Amino acid sequence: MSEFAIQDFLRWFMTGLLAIVGSVTLLAPRQLAAVCPHVPTRGLDAATAGRIEDAAYRRKRLENISPAYGIAVGAAWLIFAGCCAAGWATPAMWYAAAFLSLAAGMAAAYLHLRAIAGRRVAVLDVRSASGVVPWYWFAAAVGVALAALAWSELRAPGWAAALICLAALASTFLAWRVAEMPALLGGDDVAAERFVDEHLRFGRATSILLFAFVEIFVFVMFDIGLARENPEQPIAALVAFAWIAYSAWTIANKLRPQHAVL
Repeated sequence: MSEFAIQDFLRWFMTGLLAIVGSVTLLAPRQLAAVCPHVPTRGLDAATAGRIEDAAYRRKRLENISPAYGIAVGAAWLIFAGCCAAGWATPAMWYAAAFLSLAAGMAAAYLHLRAIAGRRVAVLDVRSASGVVPWYWFAAAVGVALAALAWSELRAPGWAAALICLAALASTFLAWRVAEMPALLGGDDVAAERFVDEHLRFGRATSILLFAFVEIFVFVMFDIGLARENPEQPIAALVAFAWIAYSAWTIANKLRPQHAVL
């Protein structure tokens, strides 16, 4: 396959990816900061599961996150898909811009949560980000983000690498802030609400941090596809290893949740 054919295929592949994600986000805009998927009830007795579900419903109403954030992100991804299809700039540039818009949308939702003026019940435990995600995963995410800049020196367009690095750093910082966010409790059933809060805190922080790894990994793999020769430097392997290791840690901890006990 000629170099032109490969570049054309990857351009349309990126266009399709941006269009699909943008469409799904537009159809389900509230999933940008959903509550229920992060709160498990499997293995609990019926009465306890009912309390958790009620607490999750109250939490969803208390947060009242506007779908406008998801709509804005979905619309941005569709616009970037159109720009990519038109051949304006490189596909890597629109990919990086899309994840930067995602980071901006998640940051807006986070600021909304911080500004909620609802009732709160104090929890005396010290809340730190490292209590949710070990500090070394944040350090690894920063290292992976900076790897994009090193990669740009070897192969990728500089502006695209700078944008994806900025998006990954923003996701890492946002995950840190979400992980140390104060508890948001209504006071109707403090034990159940704390269970929901702890699982939301873990689920949201780990998911946002996952974006920091994934977006750099895909960026590097996509750029390898545009290259005539296979890269000989270890950057791609290190990025892939960091993403796989973090994903494995997240899955293992979700299978053995230790974040809250009723």
